[in-house]
Amino acid sequence: MDYALFKALTGPMANAGLIQQQREQNQMRQLQMQQQQRQMELQQADKQKAIQSQLIEASKAAQSDLYTKNNFSRQKDIDDFRNWHNELSGWSDIQALLREHGSVDNARLYGNLDYLLAEYQHKLQSNPISRRVNKNKASLERFHAYALDTEGNAQFLTQGSRDRYNNYLKGKTDAFIFNGGRADYLDVAQKGQQINQRVDIESLIDKQRESILSDMYMDSNLDPNQHVFTRDDMRNFLRRELKTTTLDGVDYFGGQALYGMKEIDTSASIEIQKLLETSGSFTGKEFFNTFNLDEGLTYDKYFTKQGIDQKWARFGGVDNSKTTHDYSDDYYGALTKGRKIASGTRVFTESGMETKLARAVFGKIDDKNYRYNTGERTVDNVQMSGMFDSRGRKILAEDTDGGTEGVQGFIGDGFEDFFGEDAVMDDLVLEGFFVGYRGKSADGKDILLTDVTNEDDRKKMANEYKNVVFEPVLMAELRDDDMISADDHYYKVVDMSMPAVQMAINEQIDTENLEEVLMDQGTYEQRRDQNKMIEAKRKADLARLQKALDQPDKKSVDQIVNGYDQQLTVGLSMASVPSVQIQQAVPLIMSDLYVDSQQKRSYPFDFTPNEQDPNKKRIANGPGEYMAYSTMALKEGLVSGNQSYAVMLEAIRTGNYNKYSRTLYSEADFQKRRNLSKQIIKYQKGR
Repeated sequence: MDYALFKALTGPMANAGLIQQQREQNQMRQLQMQQQQRQMELQQADKQKAIQSQLIEASKAAQSDLYTKNNFSRQKDIDDFRNWHNELSGWSDIQALLREHGSVDNARLYGNLDYLLAEYQHKLQSNPISRRVNKNKASLERFHAYALDTEGNAQFLTQGSRDRYNNYLKGKTDAFIFNGGRADYLDVAQKGQQINQRVDIESLIDKQRESILSDMYMDSNLDPNQHVFTRDDMRNFLRRELKTTTLDGVDYFGGQALYGMKEIDTSASIEIQKLLETSGSFTGKEFFNTFNLDEGLTYDKYFTKQGIDQKWARFGGVDNSKTTHDYSDDYYGALTKGRKIASGTRVFTESGMETKLARAVFGKIDDKNYRYNTGERTVDNVQMSGMFDSRGRKILAEDTDGGTEGVQGFIGDGFEDFFGEDAVMDDLVLEGFFVGYRGKSADGKDILLTDVTNEDDRKKMANEYKNVVFEPVLMAELRDDDMISADDHYYKVVDMSMPAVQMAINEQIDTENLEEVLMDQGTYEQRRDQNKMIEAKRKADLARLQKALDQPDKKSVDQIVNGYDQQLTVGLSMASVPSVQIQQAVPLIMSDLYVDSQQKRSYPFDFTPNEQDPNKKRIANGPGEYMAYSTMALKEGLVSGNQSYAVMLEAIRTGNYNKYSRTLYSEADFQKRRNLSKQIIKYQKGR
């Protein structure tokens, strides 16, 4: 019974336990399934995350290669890459595929994820923005190599390359081409020229033409076969690149007048030839259209006006009061038709130089005696054949009588034509040396350029000589002193192309002394040119300051600058400010006081509203008085130790007034004040 009872009681319990066990097993299976599902979801998430990370890293790598590694980052490339990446890289297609299939595995099984991933990687590696940047990389690296070399090659970056680089940075262009910097034209010129030779734009073009043109084509990226640069283009290029200004005919490069560096190695004949070249050449048409004896515009006046005389002055002296003989001024002017050999003013006027040149030109009668007599200024035994007469006609052998006494009597239009010319003449007076002009007539004969006052004859000459090119020559004027009739004048051209003439001149004029003179002259001219530029800058600074201070003249500017400089200097000294800080602060304080005085306000302006004593009142009736009273108040405040000025005084003492001033005004107002203070400093330095 007990057993039966036990069975009866425990049977249901056993069944219940079995059911519970089965329930628990089911729950365990469900939990395991949930865990497996969760694990699968986590695995998919990891795969998704891995894919996303892979894509992001690929994109970052591309951007890093574009911008970080190359150090040429610009906003336009960043924006263009972002737009390309979002629209054309395949990134959005990958994201859409993953959303469509829900998992990486499904996207791989049922989509084309692996293909899209491979295509995306390929597109990133060869993206157009990267190609564009890499195409510019070499040019950018070369440009930066120049730009960062501030003590050297940076100065040879052309303005064109700088402009193109700035346009590239601003996104105005996506292509940057840089082929290198320009040549150092000034260094080449200075090393190739002597210290008495000035460097100018024209000489740079003449001597470095090919180098300049090469740089211009390189800088502009133009094809030489399709584009030709003119001399004006070259001038403009050099003026821009070399920061050239011209003052009184002198080219200044960055404000400096430059001369050669070579020691002078020359000779008198070489220097004379150089001087002749500077005188220039012209056609007969150009001469007769420009100059006229009747109207007073003669070549000798042009010679001095253009400064050609000063170039000759440094080498033997000049006399601007004397030129070749003018037949229009003498008694026989009607017969001679008022002719005159065209020339500059007299050169080689220093007695020693003239004597040496005359001895070289006319030579010796014998081993001991020169044809030129220094005391009498006469030349003996002059062969007339090869000389030129006052009409500019070359005397030929057949024009002479073959002796010293006979008369040829050839027919011409000049007074002396009635008398003829001797083969050899004595006692010809040396009137001096002049720069004349020689050419060849239509029949191939040598002629000296001559002008006349007779209108009909002048028209004939202008027409006959219009296409003749006249070149400058050095010539001696010799006068035949005729006691009976008018004096005749003859001209001997010093043929500088003949070695014998060069040798004779060089033997007479000592090279060592010549080089010393030229070196001294070159040094003097450098100082003179630089002083001219300094003076021009000083005047320009004064003009700018005068305009900024709204003053009528220099005297008013001086009164303002000097007066307030003195007032502020005294006040700061009494306030125990070191002199160095005073010098630094005064122009800054002065500009602040002036700008403050120009602010709009109602006048009269009362600085002392609480003062009852009329004798102590400070009332400004205009900006000038306002600045004066403001300066007085400042000076008194600094000296008395007024706490209102304590911060300002400390800033001045520590050299920080500029920083202090910046805290008082807007940035635009502050910059206006500092621009004025810079002008004041320049003016004070110039003064």
